[in-house]
Amino acid sequence: MLGTFSLLKDWADHIEGHYTLTDSDTKRIQRVLLLMMDDIHALCEKNGLKYFITGGCAIGEVRHGGFIPWDDDIDVSMPRSDYDRFAALVRAAYPDKYDVQEVRSDKKYDLNFMKLRLKGTRFVEASDTDRSKAGIFIDIFPVENVYDCAAARTWQWIKSDGLQFICSCVRIRKKLDSLKAVMMDNVSLSGKIKLKAFIGAMFGFKSLREWLLITERELASCRDSESRAIAIPVGRGHFMGERYPRAWFFEPVMKKFEDRRYFFPAKTKRYLKRLYGDYMKIPPESARERHSVLEFDLGKYEAL
Repeated sequence: MLGTFSLLKDWADHIEGHYTLTDSDTKRIQRVLLLMMDDIHALCEKNGLKYFITGGCAIGEVRHGGFIPWDDDIDVSMPRSDYDRFAALVRAAYPDKYDVQEVRSDKKYDLNFMKLRLKGTRFVEASDTDRSKAGIFIDIFPVENVYDCAAARTWQWIKSDGLQFICSCVRIRKKLDSLKAVMMDNVSLSGKIKLKAFIGAMFGFKSLREWLLITERELASCRDSESRAIAIPVGRGHFMGERYPRAWFFEPVMKKFEDRRYFFPAKTKRYLKRLYGDYMKIPPESARERHSVLEFDLGKYEAL
């Protein structure tokens, strides 16, 4: 139930005028993402920040030596202490190049991870709450410390997943009218959306932004940077599905990715096995994700 919103990636398919990305579009997006990743890498190196490429691009590094051919995004994870510094550093270094969306400074943003958006491009998804800042993006996820004490760790898990579930329900309630086309097309999903909207109404005594800020504080509550485990609770597996031994991530190792070199988790293959299972198996074409968007334009980066 926690991840119902992840089932809505085809939301744009139900909106008139949507655009489905082609293979050519994906290749051009990948070239732009590499330029963005170059800036992230340089900024982190200059300021002593650690980062790891995670998610699908970690699979791509192992299986393809770069991007998964049909992949059109990059996921980056950072230790919470570095994540908290990153937004201000980007704004200072690249004020005219990037928008940084993160919940503490952006009142319109409604997620507990950060998006780095390239100005002068358009990549508008149905779920975007601020379409004035809707360029090509890289997602930045905070890596949280996990309490060594079993009781404290259990309470951390309950608060993390519980608060994210509340945020998800309140968010669904807020977007309910715009989800009607999806609900009409998928009866099973419609029932889940209605249930979450009902729960969202129960927690409507606080605004979505208030719940997001409470969640942000709780996610970062463990300050023990030497704890045995870390987690990426806002990732696809949430707290328990993305809890790893610290040694699997630290120290990050530099690996070849396309014609570049970036940092990846120290034990990338162990991380991927836990999160994805048989990550070396290439899915059939019918199961490969292909984004539909409401607007797509690479602007001056079109010629790359």
